[in-house]
Amino acid sequence: MMVRRFAAGAGAAALLMLAAPAQAGVFSDGLARCVVTAAQDGDRTTIMKWLFAAMAANPQIAPMANVTQAERDELTRQFAQISERLLMSDCRTEAVQAIKNEGPGVVEAVFRVLGESAMRSLMTDPATAAAMTAIDQFTDKTKWAELMREAGLTSPPEQQPQEPDAGEGALVPASRRSMA
Repeated sequence: MMVRRFAAGAGAAALLMLAAPAQAGVFSDGLARCVVTAAQDGDRTTIMKWLFAAMAANPQIAPMANVTQAERDELTRQFAQISERLLMSDCRTEAVQAIKNEGPGVVEAVFRVLGESAMRSLMTDPATAAAMTAIDQFTDKTKWAELMREAGLTSPPEQQPQEPDAGEGALVPASRRSMA
């Protein structure tokens, strides 16, 4: 249902709001592909934990989270190690070319892409997906149907299962997976 699509999109948008938009170039695209490919599942998990711990430091969120300073420091250390491994070792050639040709701002843009990749991995977990789609029980279906009709849709579009498309980093509807 449209509400579920909204909930999933809201989670991804939360991560996107962490950084200002940046223009990608040929070299930064190559570096981003390398970093996302070189990052292991454990790396993505650590990145999400680090982001969570950093956000939990916010005074408005801190009462909801139980992250100690020692845990935050350890996750920061782990994230620094992952960052250095990815840029200094795994993707060094791509990093040098991207920084040389597009400037040091590409590093931020590349880690934004890696964060988005980590977020997609997090969102595929059944417990996370269920928590995100729980919004459905608190929404007014009539209002959503009215919005869809006003937008020219006769009925809400059916939700198609989606999964990350490793090549582009976009979500691909299940009906198009074989074409992707």
